[in-house]
Amino acid sequence: MVLSNTIGKAISDKVSQMRGTSLKARCTRSTMVLFVATFGERVLKLVRNMILARLLAPEDFGLMAIVLTASILLQALSDVGVRQSVIHNKRGLEYEYLNMAWWLQTIRGLALFAIAFLIAPFISSFYGKPELTLFLRIACVVAIFNGLISPRTYAVEKELRFSRWVFIYQGGAVSGTVVAIMLAFWVRNVWALVIGFTVEAISCCLLSFILCPFWPRLRIDRQSLRELLRYAHGMFGVTLLTIVALQTDVIVLGKVVSAEQLGMYALALALAKQPSTMFGQTIARVLLSAFAEKQDENIDLCNALLRMIKFTVLIGVPSITLAVILAGPILSVIYGPKYAAVAFPFSIMCCSMLFRIQKTIVGTMYLAIGKPNLHRRFVLIMSTIILVSMYPGIRLLGLAGAATVLLFADILGLYMHVVRMPGLIGLRLKNYASCWLPCVWVLPIMVWPIVILRPIGVNSIKIKTLLAILGLFISYLIYFKPRFCRKKPSPIS
Repeated sequence: MVLSNTIGKAISDKVSQMRGTSLKARCTRSTMVLFVATFGERVLKLVRNMILARLLAPEDFGLMAIVLTASILLQALSDVGVRQSVIHNKRGLEYEYLNMAWWLQTIRGLALFAIAFLIAPFISSFYGKPELTLFLRIACVVAIFNGLISPRTYAVEKELRFSRWVFIYQGGAVSGTVVAIMLAFWVRNVWALVIGFTVEAISCCLLSFILCPFWPRLRIDRQSLRELLRYAHGMFGVTLLTIVALQTDVIVLGKVVSAEQLGMYALALALAKQPSTMFGQTIARVLLSAFAEKQDENIDLCNALLRMIKFTVLIGVPSITLAVILAGPILSVIYGPKYAAVAFPFSIMCCSMLFRIQKTIVGTMYLAIGKPNLHRRFVLIMSTIILVSMYPGIRLLGLAGAATVLLFADILGLYMHVVRMPGLIGLRLKNYASCWLPCVWVLPIMVWPIVILRPIGVNSIKIKTLLAILGLFISYLIYFKPRFCRKKPSPIS
């Protein structure tokens, strides 16, 4: 009876907090809305990949990986941080500011399409695949529609009202997924992927004006333009460098390995990126708005940052350990037995995602407090290391070499971001390091049964799976049970 009353009171308090108007309540509501919607979208896309992996050849995914990389790089080439600027700026909700933001991103989108149309033959020639020209030109129509999106979608992010944002972007994702699957049954080639990708962008653009109406006017507001360009000056190159850091493996692999190997690598990477993608589309979006609102309050900012870091470590370390232990079976079940060949690179990718999520949290804080130039400096160093190391890494270790280079870059990027925090917001490094203490007991609990079984010749996948899941359960039980009814003190007082 006492336990049930305690649980009932905890649930009642949580519901009351969610109904409030405080920043914590709004963040909680927004996170839940985004998580539910994004989880549904990720499951849908995972199902899509499972279906398409059985309908299309790995070579088709290899071609699409090149198309996606080229499209993303072109869009990142002139990203000026319009979305981040609207969220960061205190005038971000005013019509004049949004109007200038829309014109800035629209002109950029049209210019990008023109550039993509002209350079598509050169990209195709570089990879020795003439058929890429048409695919690239069609896929880069996405740049136009991304530029035309209603800027009020960024305004609802700033206000932490994500219900409309969910319908826009998740609705577009559902449209693209359905079209890709339907076409795959009909054409059975890469056209299904290209057209599905394009339909997703068009759907997002149309839904943005339906759900977040905005009518642009041909009028220049000089103050808004100056503020947008000032933020853009610090933001310029951040997205490009980030994309270069994350896409160099595909660029180099597309030249060095076969389309089949690239396709298998791309699908394994897409699966490994599921947690970081979900984090980026849910919690990271809320964090940018929440951190921006608290950008002048260092103690609150430090506490929020530490809570998020510890949460991701507690959830991430056991989950990623489970994925590493069962890498081969996971790939076989989801994509088919032949994809188990990339189990080792997949394990390295999973480890990389944990550090990437951590880096995203800290990097979001840099953007929220108006320091995108520092974030850009760190990303530049990461990109340089990846560009220099990727080709030798692939030549030396193949697909595993590409994944290892990315893992090293993510660890280094996180380190560079963390060591500057004391000077920016006063966060002590020992407080940050303490967030990683659960790793000390989580890893031994989950790994020791597998280590013991191997020398005695027990290689049963079922036994390994059972023991790994049992270790995951015990890890969470050890941590959460003593904290269930105990209020934790603030990390920094």
